[in-house]
Amino acid sequence: MNKILIAFMLFSFLTTVTSCKEKQGDEEKLVEVNNNLTVVDDSVSDELLEILTKEEDLLTAEYTEVAVKKGIEVFNQINTFKEWAQVSTVEFTTEKGEGTAKLYYNKEMQVDKIVVREYDKEHQSLNVYYLQDKKPVLVINQSLVYNDDLTNKQFSKEESEYSKDCNYFVDGRLYAIVSNLDCGAPFAEEYVKEVEKDILEEIKKLIP
Repeated sequence: MNKILIAFMLFSFLTTVTSCKEKQGDEEKLVEVNNNLTVVDDSVSDELLEILTKEEDLLTAEYTEVAVKKGIEVFNQINTFKEWAQVSTVEFTTEKGEGTAKLYYNKEMQVDKIVVREYDKEHQSLNVYYLQDKKPVLVINQSLVYNDDLTNKQFSKEESEYSKDCNYFVDGRLYAIVSNLDCGAPFAEEYVKEVEKDILEEIKKLIP
């Protein structure tokens, strides 16, 4: 009788120990999976491009003098304004990745500023639209094409290809484009018209 009782108790003990080990193993696997997911999420959402808020960060050229004065005035005014009536965020997907758009509304519930970020495996971009009376005044486009995958040790922000375009508008029409990748000469008229069309269509799509 004692031998049977001892055998039953030993069996129960072994079953409990095995069950605990299996549970602990499952929990360790779950933690490992969660950690991996966190790493992936962080690599996708890293904001490597900063919103420009200083005049010295803007690109200008001699032929942009007419547009630059108004553009810088609105640029400074909007970047120092803090009392927004509403800031709405919209998430969206692209053909290669994902993105977010933030719309800043003034007291008249007009959009004065739009910040659009897009991410994919090969690059990220940051486009900031400055508007006045529903018309664009200045649009700053920044882009970073990665030299390697973000998760690899070989990735380097400094070795990635960075571009910045400052698009200056006058009366709602694109007057000049200044880029850190060009030689400083004005862009061809046809190219300016194409960029203007794309920007105006994008604004129309972003503002509900």
